[in-house]
Amino acid sequence: MQLEKGDDDAAISALRKAVELRPGELSYYQKLYQVLVQNNRQSEALDVVARMPQSARPVNDDPLVEIQRLIQEDPRQAMKKAEALYDPNSDDFETLLKLCEIYARLQQHAAVETVMKRALTMDKTNRRAWLLMVRALVGQEKNEEAKSLVATAESSIEGDGKELAVGQLYATVGEHETALQTYAEGLKKNSQDATLLINIGLLQQHLKQDEAFLKTLDQIIALDETADPVARSAVPQARRQKAQHLASSGAYADFHTAIELVEKNKSDRGRLVGEDLRLWLQLYAGRPEASSRQTATDRLLELRRERDLTLEEKVILAGLWHQAGEWDQAKTMLIDIMAKSQNNPQFVSMYIE
Repeated sequence: MQLEKGDDDAAISALRKAVELRPGELSYYQKLYQVLVQNNRQSEALDVVARMPQSARPVNDDPLVEIQRLIQEDPRQAMKKAEALYDPNSDDFETLLKLCEIYARLQQHAAVETVMKRALTMDKTNRRAWLLMVRALVGQEKNEEAKSLVATAESSIEGDGKELAVGQLYATVGEHETALQTYAEGLKKNSQDATLLINIGLLQQHLKQDEAFLKTLDQIIALDETADPVARSAVPQARRQKAQHLASSGAYADFHTAIELVEKNKSDRGRLVGEDLRLWLQLYAGRPEASSRQTATDRLLELRRERDLTLEEKVILAGLWHQAGEWDQAKTMLIDIMAKSQNNPQFVSMYIE
């Protein structure tokens, strides 16, 4: 529907959610990949290819799919193929940007620096180009040069989203407080900017600013999910993170609030799926009182009547049976798990216990 309206950002957000909720639906991967490529978001498209089940990958001669395979198997060949696809001597800015996205994935920092120097003479306002350039310098431990370049970028980048781009540059060179201040300036213009809030939260986590991070989570949770494609995924994720924090206190009241938060992520059909279902089960299974653990067990048995359990769900159920003294059922489940995940020491250890 979003594609028909011409809202590609909303379509990408919706397809990402669809892939998360139904990872077995191969058409979602393929459509997401196509839309990203059409929007020149090559690096993100490569990420999607890496996550695709083998059977879902494009069957045509799409060079990006081949490059993704080679990045993992033969980096030198991946670089050659990328340079054949995107000429490093091109006078087209977009061509050079796409090439540097692949160089960056290959950690070819010097190559990114060389090509981006030329590209930035063509377009000094492009935020992604500055970020690739600064990351390349940091990757070569040219830290002082990178910091100096951030000042040049700050005076060159224009328009909406400048604070986000400049904040990311400051964060890249390790000037974390300046990055947070820059993000905060952006929030003064738009307090509902989900992308800014996400970046603030990530940096606060990195700096272990726990109280500030929890406040940022509350700000994200308060956003209107329907107003912003980014918020559609950010709000559920913030609820999950806040729920995990609450549950970690061990207090039953906090556990109850955590469950309420997770249950706000129910799908249109009124059910928890994907990450939300897994977290809900983990929270109940991790409680000390038998009644909560029984709630998780009952839900897993209900799911098992509807479909095959995932590996993670089987592990949770085996653990619950073990705690409940249902040794034979726990043993049978662990044997099934080990058969499908051989040589995993975690499962062998569980079985021995």
